[in-house]
Amino acid sequence: MNKPFENKQPEFESYQSNDDSFSDDEEQQLKDWEPQEKPFDFSPPGKSTSAIFWKKTVEIVSRPKVRRIGAAVVILSATALLISEVANAEST
Repeated sequence: MNKPFENKQPEFESYQSNDDSFSDDEEQQLKDWEPQEKPFDFSPPGKSTSAIFWKKTVEIVSRPKVRRIGAAVVILSATALLISEVANAEST
Protein backbone atom coordinates (compact mmCIF):
# COMPACT_ATOMS: atom_id res chain seq x y z
CA MET A 1 0.00 0.00 0.00
CA ASN A 2 1.42 3.35 -1.04
CA LYS A 3 0.91 6.09 1.55
CA PRO A 4 0.57 9.64 0.19
CA PHE A 5 2.76 11.15 2.91
CA GLU A 6 5.65 8.72 3.05
CA ASN A 7 8.81 9.94 4.66
CA LYS A 8 10.85 10.62 1.53
CA GLN A 9 13.90 12.82 1.40
CA PRO A 10 13.72 15.56 -1.20
CA GLU A 11 16.21 15.44 -4.05
CA PHE A 12 17.99 18.64 -3.05
CA GLU A 13 19.16 17.09 0.23
CA SER A 14 21.29 14.57 -1.65
CA TYR A 15 23.91 17.26 -2.32
CA GLN A 16 26.22 17.77 0.64
CA SER A 17 29.06 20.21 0.77
CA ASN A 18 31.88 19.57 3.18
CA ASP A 19 33.54 22.90 2.46
CA ASP A 20 32.66 24.99 5.54
CA SER A 21 35.95 26.86 5.61
CA PHE A 22 36.36 30.56 4.87
CA SER A 23 38.95 31.99 2.58
CA ASP A 24 41.59 34.19 4.21
CA ASP A 25 39.97 37.32 2.79
CA GLU A 26 36.53 36.43 4.17
CA GLU A 27 38.01 35.59 7.55
CA GLN A 28 39.79 38.96 7.69
CA GLN A 29 36.55 40.74 6.78
CA LEU A 30 34.77 38.99 9.64
CA LYS A 31 37.51 40.05 12.05
CA ASP A 32 37.45 43.66 10.79
CA TRP A 33 33.69 44.01 11.09
CA GLU A 34 32.54 45.52 14.36
CA PRO A 35 28.85 45.80 15.17
CA GLN A 36 27.48 49.25 15.91
CA GLU A 37 26.85 49.95 19.57
CA LYS A 38 23.32 51.17 18.87
CA PRO A 39 21.27 51.93 15.77
CA PHE A 40 21.43 55.40 14.28
CA ASP A 41 19.27 57.87 16.19
CA PHE A 42 17.65 60.71 14.23
CA SER A 43 17.01 62.84 17.31
CA PRO A 44 19.21 65.85 18.05
CA PRO A 45 21.93 65.44 20.70
CA GLY A 46 20.60 65.43 24.26
CA LYS A 47 16.99 64.68 23.33
CA SER A 48 15.33 61.34 22.80
CA THR A 49 13.04 60.71 19.86
CA SER A 50 10.10 59.86 22.12
CA ALA A 51 10.43 63.16 24.01
CA ILE A 52 10.29 65.07 20.72
CA PHE A 53 7.29 62.99 19.59
CA TRP A 54 5.33 63.72 22.78
CA LYS A 55 6.22 67.42 22.66
CA LYS A 56 4.92 67.68 19.08
CA THR A 57 1.81 65.67 20.01
CA VAL A 58 1.01 68.02 22.89
CA GLU A 59 1.54 71.02 20.61
CA ILE A 60 -0.89 69.65 18.02
CA VAL A 61 -3.55 68.51 20.52
CA SER A 62 -3.51 71.83 22.36
CA ARG A 63 -4.47 73.80 19.24
CA PRO A 64 -7.99 75.28 19.58
CA LYS A 65 -9.34 73.75 16.36
CA VAL A 66 -8.07 70.28 17.29
CA ARG A 67 -9.52 70.62 20.80
CA ARG A 68 -12.93 71.52 19.33
CA ILE A 69 -12.81 68.54 16.97
CA GLY A 70 -11.82 66.27 19.88
CA ALA A 71 -14.68 67.59 21.99
CA ALA A 72 -17.13 67.00 19.13
CA VAL A 73 -15.90 63.41 18.74
CA VAL A 74 -16.36 62.77 22.48
CA ILE A 75 -19.88 64.26 22.46
CA LEU A 76 -20.92 62.25 19.39
CA SER A 77 -19.49 59.04 20.88
CA ALA A 78 -21.34 59.61 24.15
CA THR A 79 -24.57 60.34 22.26
CA ALA A 80 -24.22 57.17 20.18
CA LEU A 81 -23.57 55.13 23.32
CA LEU A 82 -26.61 56.64 25.04
CA ILE A 83 -28.83 55.93 22.03
CA SER A 84 -27.65 52.32 21.83
CA GLU A 85 -28.24 51.83 25.57
CA VAL A 86 -31.77 53.26 25.30
CA ALA A 87 -32.53 51.08 22.26
CA ASN A 88 -31.18 48.04 24.10
CA ALA A 89 -33.28 48.81 27.18
CA GLU A 90 -36.46 49.23 25.11
CA SER A 91 -35.94 45.92 23.31
CA THR A 92 -35.78 43.92 26.55
